[in-house]
Amino acid sequence: MKKILPVILCVILLMALVVPASAEGTVKLTLKASKTEAYRGDSIDFSIVASGGGTCQSYGYRMNIDQSVFTLVSHNITDNNSTTVSQFSADKGLAIGYTNPSVPSGTVCRFTLRVREDAPLNKSVKLSGNVSAKLDGADVSASGSGVTVEIACKHSYGDWNKLDNEKHQRICSVCENPEKGDHVWNDGVVTKEATCKESGSREYTCTKCGAKKTQELPVTDGHQYSSVEYKDEANHQSVCTVCLKDIVSEHVWETKQVHKKATCKEEGSATYQCTGCKKEKTETIPKSTKHTYTHGCDKDCNVCGLTRETEHKFKKSWSANNQNHYHSCANCGEKTDIAAHVPGAAPTETNPQKCKICSYVLQPALSHTHTYSQTITMDEDAHWYVCSGCEEKKDYKAHMFDNGCDAQCDVCGFTRQTKHVNAQDWKITAEGHSNYCSVCGVIVETFAHTPGAAATETDAQLCSACGYELAPALGHSFSSEWVQETQTHYHVCQCGEKSEEDHHQWEVEENFAQTTYTCTVCQYQHTVDADIAWIWVLGGLVLVGLAATVIMIIVSRKRRYN
Repeated sequence: MKKILPVILCVILLMALVVPASAEGTVKLTLKASKTEAYRGDSIDFSIVASGGGTCQSYGYRMNIDQSVFTLVSHNITDNNSTTVSQFSADKGLAIGYTNPSVPSGTVCRFTLRVREDAPLNKSVKLSGNVSAKLDGADVSASGSGVTVEIACKHSYGDWNKLDNEKHQRICSVCENPEKGDHVWNDGVVTKEATCKESGSREYTCTKCGAKKTQELPVTDGHQYSSVEYKDEANHQSVCTVCLKDIVSEHVWETKQVHKKATCKEEGSATYQCTGCKKEKTETIPKSTKHTYTHGCDKDCNVCGLTRETEHKFKKSWSANNQNHYHSCANCGEKTDIAAHVPGAAPTETNPQKCKICSYVLQPALSHTHTYSQTITMDEDAHWYVCSGCEEKKDYKAHMFDNGCDAQCDVCGFTRQTKHVNAQDWKITAEGHSNYCSVCGVIVETFAHTPGAAATETDAQLCSACGYELAPALGHSFSSEWVQETQTHYHVCQCGEKSEEDHHQWEVEENFAQTTYTCTVCQYQHTVDADIAWIWVLGGLVLVGLAATVIMIIVSRKRRYN
């Protein structure tokens, strides 16, 4: 035992000299992807990027790629220092080894994965793993980050179907993902007009799924009156032909004829007529409180001669003629402050000579020949040509577009931002129904018709989205055989509808005991036994009479012999 203990101590000392307690530095590997959302069949490029300052002889990124989702297309080790080990696989990931200790840096590996055609959809797949590094057999501090890829579905949705009173949904035929949306109601159709007696109804249809809802229309205030009749001096009355309500309302008078117009001097008179019951009345028109003057400065009323106090109202702005400027009265044109013009600067090519006081043009601007550019100048609102000498504008006009959706001016080519406005209804053809722009009429998107319930004898098959008739009603198929009842006969359809229903046309055949009735149309027969009780009574009376006669003869003979 004493000999073994020194040997063990020597071994421990050698290990302490060969293996350091810990390696210095860190190694970090980051996984990056060209995109984080992909569809079946898509390829995704990945790169593994090294950073940090850790010196190592080997390192690895232990990563197991889910092969039910991805297939490995290609890979490439880009760490130029790798010598002893250099490999990448879908089930193990990356492994790198160096002959001499090195520091991993930059992109050390690239690889491409393709999403399998049978990969599960709408699934988040995380690519990550354990990172390790070693130097002289000791662990170097190492870490790594992964990336998550969403495997999405290129949805292929079917038609919208009603889900409930608020929403509809459609199902992806690939992944069965349901997409829900609120009903899009059209303007509705009045199925029953509201009156002053009963409420009405309006039916709305969802333009996507064909769901329907009904809205009650309240009772209206409008009545349908019968003829209006005079009631008294204040009122007339009428009766609503719908709800039979008796309506009493005040006369509404309007002037029918003015016999004499009222003035400020004398009263007038006029005949008025009620707009409802047509009752007429004639009344005096009071004297007018307004007097008649020629203008605002006239002091005497032209009708009654009433005198008023007034004064001129001279304008603050100047009026002018070719010699003078002055202030004129706004009412009568009276002039004041009359003075000769004061000439300003001499006229130039672009500016006329004006009076310094009132700006009256004394001499026009000197003549100038405009030279317009051949290039159209434009802004957001209009286009025009510009004179190169004085910048005078020629042919200034607003842009011309064919309609509200036309983006380019027909004259100058100016381009504006526009977008189509979807109409609320469908544009329907035998091939399908389309959303279209309510402004320019262009077709935005076309959908195939969605067959509704199959056609029946009475109802056609309609598109459940737009109401287009896909197949006409089948019509009734009446049996050729007569259905016979006691009083009538008819042909019947499978749906129960009757045709040619009518009373039997009887042909009567009588005999001693009974009467037979036969319909000449459907051959239905029934018999009625004759009422022969009276025959039995008569027969009985005859027998009684015969018996009495026989008895009387016998009695008579006995008497004779006796």
